[in-house]
Amino acid sequence: MASEMNPTTITDDGLVLKNTGMIEDIITRLEHRADVDLVSWQISRILRRDYNIVSKKMFIRCRDRNGREQVRGLIEELMLQAEMLRGESLKYEAFKETHPLVPTALVLRVVSPETMQMLKALLVIDQAIGLVKSANIAGHVDKSTMEAFPVVALKAYTDVKQYVMGTISTGTATELAREQGVT
Repeated sequence: MASEMNPTTITDDGLVLKNTGMIEDIITRLEHRADVDLVSWQISRILRRDYNIVSKKMFIRCRDRNGREQVRGLIEELMLQAEMLRGESLKYEAFKETHPLVPTALVLRVVSPETMQMLKALLVIDQAIGLVKSANIAGHVDKSTMEAFPVVALKAYTDVKQYVMGTISTGTATELAREQGVT
């Protein structure tokens, strides 16, 4: 189980969930745990490695009005990219039945509406990747197409992560240009 000295948890399937101590330390008015089934290694990895720390940082950023607006804008972009990916993946829906994937189950703590929206978008991306993976197994999609399929949507997630972790600048274009010496 999670502790301050070892902030990780081992699931029943033997998967490691990192930073569980960080997310469990947050006191919220509502308690919610999400049971998720994942079919892609990409989203499984994100949720196991990043979700808890990104959720905690997001929770902190969203306490400030400007931070909340920035986070919501980035999550809106993530949700848009997820929906676009879902639309592109629907043509592979038939392969889901003929070549089903074995899901991995995780239980995650949701600490804010923003973390719930991020989680929902990641689950949409996961299902879209799963459809393309089934089509790949069926021989209908080549490996390079399957690997390139989620790149733009995963970049939108990276933007959310970088902002909440403080590794992306939040200034205006003019301020950023001045910082770089461009006038």
